[in-house]
Amino acid sequence: MKKIAFLAYREWSFLILEKILNCLNLLKYKIVIITTACDSKFYFKKFKKIKIYQINPKNNEKIEEIFKKNNISLALFYGWSWIVPSNIIKKYLCLSLHPSKLPKYKGGSPLQHQIIRNEKKSAVTIFKMNNKIDSGDIYAQKSISLNGSLNNIFNRIVTVSSIMTRNLIIDYCKDRLFFFKQKKNSNKIFKRRKPQESEFNITNVKNYNYIYFYNFIRMLDNPYPNAFCRIGNKKLYITKVSKIKKINNEQISFINERMKKNKQYFIKLKDSYAKILEWKLIG
Repeated sequence: MKKIAFLAYREWSFLILEKILNCLNLLKYKIVIITTACDSKFYFKKFKKIKIYQINPKNNEKIEEIFKKNNISLALFYGWSWIVPSNIIKKYLCLSLHPSKLPKYKGGSPLQHQIIRNEKKSAVTIFKMNNKIDSGDIYAQKSISLNGSLNNIFNRIVTVSSIMTRNLIIDYCKDRLFFFKQKKNSNKIFKRRKPQESEFNITNVKNYNYIYFYNFIRMLDNPYPNAFCRIGNKKLYITKVSKIKKINNEQISFINERMKKNKQYFIKLKDSYAKILEWKLIG
């Protein structure tokens, strides 16, 4: 029986696992889940027959202890945001999933770094982990579109990744896992975005074109720290906008400290207006 560890904490990674389990014969595999004390509790009900360990993700000794206790031979780190030490990578076959066409956009916040650069297409890459960030040999790479909302993008990631991972597990169990080297690329590693980087200056926003502003807003939709600006002592969080080229000045309501839910509000940009479709004012 093959023994596999699935290390995850993000919603989309649990959705991938759910799809995998629906199409695999569990009698052939022993799977354990290692996660953080996060909002993943909702999914625990769906994995009643699987042993679940909740740990401090920085406790690498605990991870190795779980691997040893369960005789793990394959570890899948999906959406895992913490550095895995070389001693674990050397002892176990560790694979990771990255939402970019590696070697492009290695590092943190790959979706955000691609969307803000107006990339239209990306990929999901499953690769063997080594001691360099997102640099290991690739098992498989499948294209995805970056159009639409983050929710749409995550749905594509889940669909493609579940098929790729199912094939990976089957190949692994039949001893036919093959990898290919990443193409040579720059050594640039993108940094993970910080919550304060979600702020935009309402005074400078008039210098943004709509495409940039639209991408900035949509790349920071839930579950990420939403885009926001400061209006007086309050913060305005925006999660959805649409483009308006021309507008009747008499009907314009610009954002202010007294915004009401039953009114429409706009932000003037360099080339158009952004109509605010979803927002909340806090403070």
